[in-house]
Amino acid sequence: MINKINRRQKTMLLLFFLAFVFFFCFNQINNADSFYHIRAGQLIWQTGHIPHSDVFSYSAAGAPWIPHEWLAELIFFGIQNVFSFWGLMTFIAALAAITFFLIFLIAREHGANFFLTLIVLSTIGAASFQFWVPRPQSFVFFFCILLIYLLEKYRINSDKKYLWWTAFIILIWANMNASVILGIIIIALFSAGIGARERNWSRAFKHIIWTLFGATALCFVNPSTYHIFTYGTMILPALRAFGVYEWQPILTYWAGADTKLFVGEIVAAALFLTWHLGIRRESRNYVWLGLVIGVSIMPFIASRYLPYWALFAAAPLAWTLSNTLKNSAVTTEPKKTFTILLLVYGGLLILRIIALPTEYTDRAALPVYAAEFLAENGAQGNTFNAYDQGGYLLWRLWPDIKISMDGRSETYLGRPTDEYFAMLGGGNPAKALIQKYDIQYFVFPYDPTFLAGAQPLLSLLSDNGWQMVWWDDGAIIFAMNDIQNKDLIKKYAIRYAGPFIDPSTITGAAVHPAVAEIQSLMERAPGSTAIANYAKDFLTAHGGKSGGLNL
Repeated sequence: MINKINRRQKTMLLLFFLAFVFFFCFNQINNADSFYHIRAGQLIWQTGHIPHSDVFSYSAAGAPWIPHEWLAELIFFGIQNVFSFWGLMTFIAALAAITFFLIFLIAREHGANFFLTLIVLSTIGAASFQFWVPRPQSFVFFFCILLIYLLEKYRINSDKKYLWWTAFIILIWANMNASVILGIIIIALFSAGIGARERNWSRAFKHIIWTLFGATALCFVNPSTYHIFTYGTMILPALRAFGVYEWQPILTYWAGADTKLFVGEIVAAALFLTWHLGIRRESRNYVWLGLVIGVSIMPFIASRYLPYWALFAAAPLAWTLSNTLKNSAVTTEPKKTFTILLLVYGGLLILRIIALPTEYTDRAALPVYAAEFLAENGAQGNTFNAYDQGGYLLWRLWPDIKISMDGRSETYLGRPTDEYFAMLGGGNPAKALIQKYDIQYFVFPYDPTFLAGAQPLLSLLSDNGWQMVWWDDGAIIFAMNDIQNKDLIKKYAIRYAGPFIDPSTITGAAVHPAVAEIQSLMERAPGSTAIANYAKDFLTAHGGKSGGLNL
């Protein structure tokens, strides 16, 4: 009796675990797509209707836009508008904590040991932490687990109320993200499992089959109708053209140590669970075997599916490991295990709270300062930008400035995508596109790989008098040298220093204006690591003589 822990201690440890999930899923926003979702939600709220054609860009103005995420976008805007971005980040982190609590309940329903469940969720589940951001996929993670929880409840007691909730979730899901087909597959798997168990047209089997048909029909109750089923295949050409990171198979990033770790975990877990859920007679469960095999394959199709594996595999791993390790120290010495886990969670929470983001955006990953610079200087017109930065730019600058591209892949299929790559290729095609769209600004990510690929375009801009007016960790801005930008260029032109000029080559009469430009950049973007390093390199190259440069 002395070695046992009471219910209050278990509740306290569970709360520590959920706090651990919450704070580690309280992520800084480093993806531009989150911002176009918020702007789209604002547009829906202000106009009172759901847009079906593009209004944000000049390259695809009026092109079809499939609003399959409209409800999620409206919710994101509402939360951000009332509670700010910090409130939105808090909402997503809370959604993550609820999702993990449901996984905990599912595992415990199957007899998983309390401590082993927390350990598995904290290790395997942690692979999903970085993916909890203000994007509709966060709702999808939650819906998947909630759906499984309800269907597990129905499988156990055949209470129809769980099926009604299942159908309602599918209806909401169909208006939040085109991945609702995943929900139908989950219902189909549970239907097959119940059918195999019942072996006849029983009431339990009949009800879930009708739910499957009804849920499928409800998928069409959305502004995109059948397009939510074809959306994935529709956007594939654009995703391939842009080589979007998250849509590449996980093996594409095999060189990274984290990728090797994830692949090792996926393969080991799949083999272990296949033995317990598919081969070992006493623990066989074909429904969960189907779920595990499915989510184990998905990351090898696209790395964006890694969190599904982390979330789906956690519960079956918890209960199968509990059966395998039922005589281990973790299960036989609960008081000692409780103390260790409490200390671990407490230590991790302290470290995480100390390291919590102090800004809601990652200024190195997004053109935050660059967008502010354009807005504060009253910039107007069209801007050419990189695919993965357009979402932030349209959120901050539209309608004064229209973008060339953002993450809504279906909108830019065909001509806009072709023109995007033609622009990067420079030469006469790029010159013609600049004239065609009356482009006033070019916003490039300060990324060596991107800039190397855009070298022909950079040469064209240099040869035709375009002037660099901004540079920091997140972006570089070139402005057309015309009447509209005369004052902007006069005040902020970067001619003698900058990312394309080696500081050691700055000599003679160029030193003084270069120092002035570096000083101006440091004042305008005080948090820029790139500019600070450039200033240090400049001092090193000039024997420590600053010429008035204040580091």
